[in-house]
Amino acid sequence: AVVSTQSTGWRHLRNTVLPSLPGLKMLNVGHNDLTSLRSETSDAPLNNPNLTTLNLIHNQITAFADVADVAGVFPNLETLILSDNPLVSFGEDKMVIERFSNTNQDHCGEGSPYSALIP
Repeated sequence: AVVSTQSTGWRHLRNTVLPSLPGLKMLNVGHNDLTSLRSETSDAPLNNPNLTTLNLIHNQITAFADVADVAGVFPNLETLILSDNPLVSFGEDKMVIERFSNTNQDHCGEGSPYSALIP
Protein backbone atom coordinates (compact mmCIF):
# COMPACT_ATOMS: atom_id res chain seq x y z
CA ALA A 1 0.00 0.00 0.00
CA VAL A 2 1.17 3.49 -0.78
CA VAL A 3 -0.28 5.91 1.72
CA SER A 4 -0.17 9.69 1.82
CA THR A 5 -0.11 11.11 5.33
CA GLN A 6 0.41 14.72 4.35
CA SER A 7 -3.08 15.79 5.33
CA THR A 8 -3.55 13.51 8.33
CA GLY A 9 -0.16 12.60 9.78
CA TRP A 10 1.37 9.43 11.21
CA ARG A 11 -0.89 9.26 14.30
CA HIS A 12 -4.04 9.19 12.15
CA LEU A 13 -2.54 6.55 9.90
CA ARG A 14 -1.37 4.49 12.87
CA ASN A 15 -4.62 4.72 14.84
CA THR A 16 -7.22 4.70 12.05
CA VAL A 17 -5.91 3.20 8.80
CA LEU A 18 -3.39 0.51 9.82
CA PRO A 19 -5.71 -1.35 12.23
CA SER A 20 -8.04 -2.03 9.29
CA LEU A 21 -5.21 -3.61 7.22
CA PRO A 22 -3.96 -6.61 9.25
CA GLY A 23 -2.65 -8.44 6.14
CA LEU A 24 -0.52 -5.52 4.94
CA LYS A 25 2.98 -6.64 3.89
CA MET A 26 4.55 -3.43 2.56
CA LEU A 27 3.86 0.16 3.55
CA ASN A 28 5.22 3.12 1.60
CA VAL A 29 4.87 6.44 3.41
CA GLY A 30 7.71 8.16 1.61
CA HIS A 31 7.59 11.83 0.63
CA ASN A 32 5.24 12.80 3.46
CA ASP A 33 7.33 15.21 5.57
CA LEU A 34 7.13 12.83 8.54
CA THR A 35 9.45 13.75 11.40
CA SER A 36 8.71 10.91 13.83
CA LEU A 37 6.91 7.60 14.12
CA ARG A 38 7.03 7.49 17.89
CA SER A 39 4.14 5.78 19.62
CA GLU A 40 2.10 7.40 22.35
CA THR A 41 0.61 5.48 25.27
CA SER A 42 -2.85 6.46 24.00
CA ASP A 43 -2.22 4.92 20.56
CA ALA A 44 -4.33 1.94 19.58
CA PRO A 45 -2.47 -1.39 19.56
CA LEU A 46 -1.65 -2.57 16.06
CA ASN A 47 -2.03 -6.02 14.60
CA ASN A 48 0.07 -5.95 11.43
CA PRO A 49 2.12 -9.13 11.86
CA ASN A 50 2.67 -9.50 8.10
CA LEU A 51 4.32 -6.12 7.55
CA THR A 52 7.88 -6.82 6.44
CA THR A 53 8.79 -3.62 4.56
CA LEU A 54 8.40 -0.01 5.68
CA ASN A 55 9.50 2.66 3.22
CA LEU A 56 10.12 6.07 4.81
CA ILE A 57 12.17 7.50 1.95
CA HIS A 58 12.43 11.29 1.65
CA ASN A 59 10.79 12.44 4.86
CA GLN A 60 12.15 14.75 7.57
CA ILE A 61 13.37 12.17 10.10
CA THR A 62 16.48 13.45 11.88
CA ALA A 63 16.98 10.84 14.62
CA PHE A 64 16.98 7.06 14.36
CA ALA A 65 15.23 6.97 17.74
CA ASP A 66 12.23 8.67 16.10
CA VAL A 67 11.50 5.47 14.19
CA ALA A 68 12.66 2.94 16.80
CA ASP A 69 9.12 2.20 17.98
CA VAL A 70 8.22 0.60 14.64
CA ALA A 71 10.31 -2.44 15.52
CA GLY A 72 7.89 -3.23 18.34
CA VAL A 73 4.80 -2.21 16.37
CA PHE A 74 5.75 -4.37 13.37
CA PRO A 75 7.43 -7.47 14.88
CA ASN A 76 8.28 -9.08 11.52
CA LEU A 77 9.78 -5.98 9.94
CA GLU A 78 12.69 -7.02 7.73
CA THR A 79 13.35 -3.90 5.65
CA LEU A 80 13.28 -0.32 6.90
CA ILE A 81 14.11 2.26 4.21
CA LEU A 82 15.29 5.63 5.52
CA SER A 83 17.02 6.99 2.41
CA ASP A 84 16.95 10.75 1.84
CA ASN A 85 16.12 11.68 5.41
CA PRO A 86 18.27 14.28 7.20
CA LEU A 87 19.47 11.80 9.84
CA VAL A 88 21.96 13.37 12.21
CA SER A 89 21.52 11.02 15.17
CA PHE A 90 21.72 7.27 14.74
CA GLY A 91 20.75 6.40 18.31
CA GLU A 92 23.86 4.87 19.78
CA ASP A 93 21.67 3.41 22.50
CA LYS A 94 22.12 -0.36 22.16
CA MET A 95 18.50 -1.03 23.12
CA VAL A 96 17.32 1.02 20.15
CA ILE A 97 19.63 -0.82 17.76
CA GLU A 98 18.70 -4.25 19.14
CA ARG A 99 15.05 -3.60 18.27
CA PHE A 100 16.09 -3.89 14.62
CA SER A 101 18.06 -7.12 14.85
CA ASN A 102 15.78 -8.79 12.26
CA THR A 103 15.94 -6.02 9.66
CA ASN A 104 17.80 -6.16 6.37
CA GLN A 105 21.10 -4.36 6.86
CA ASP A 106 22.61 -5.21 3.47
CA HIS A 107 23.11 -1.56 2.56
CA CYS A 108 24.81 -0.66 5.82
CA GLY A 109 28.28 -1.84 4.93
CA GLU A 110 31.69 -0.36 5.61
CA GLY A 111 31.72 3.40 5.51
CA SER A 112 28.02 3.75 6.29
CA PRO A 113 27.30 5.85 9.39
CA TYR A 114 25.01 3.01 10.47
CA SER A 115 27.64 0.28 10.02
CA ALA A 116 29.18 0.97 13.44
CA LEU A 117 25.84 0.26 15.05
CA ILE A 118 25.24 -3.17 13.53
CA PRO A 119 25.59 -5.80 16.28
